[in-house]
Amino acid sequence: MLLCAQAAITSCLYIATGALSEILTNNAAAALMYPIAAAAGDKLGVDPKLISVSIMLGASSAFMSPFGYQTNLMVYGAGNYKTMEFIKYGAGLKIWLWIVATVVMGLDDYLEVLLGISLGFAAAVLLMPFAPRCLPQGCKDKMSQWFIACMPKRKSEIYPKDEGHLPLPQTTTVA
Repeated sequence: MLLCAQAAITSCLYIATGALSEILTNNAAAALMYPIAAAAGDKLGVDPKLISVSIMLGASSAFMSPFGYQTNLMVYGAGNYKTMEFIKYGAGLKIWLWIVATVVMGLDDYLEVLLGISLGFAAAVLLMPFAPRCLPQGCKDKMSQWFIACMPKRKSEIYPKDEGHLPLPQTTTVA
């Protein structure tokens, strides 16, 4: 099978399973999609391992909804998040992982290339903390101002600013 056709099929399966996992649990999305994907993969001649991996990765990519995964639901209530915040931050992550998964599943025959790319990214991530040390002080100041400006200014609904908070009780130690 052509490399592009196989990548397109696994990418479509990833997207469909990922869309289902936003409204269902990941187990339910995988259980619904696998029989359909296995039948389609047999007819189209796609490797069953790639079908399984695309279903697995798609089912585990519930980032845009608080209801798709258990931990999303836990932090949804505890942090007083809104559904639009999940969509705003989860959409980019979901698109990024879709692209990475499509490339990885499309290049399954070129494992050496994938390993080299992975090691390059790992080296870049590990060396990232040392990068600011190489910059002049003026650039460091501008970078820190930019990072501070990019941080979301979100008011907590649990602890509103206008209410005075009681100080923590003082503890005494008995000798």
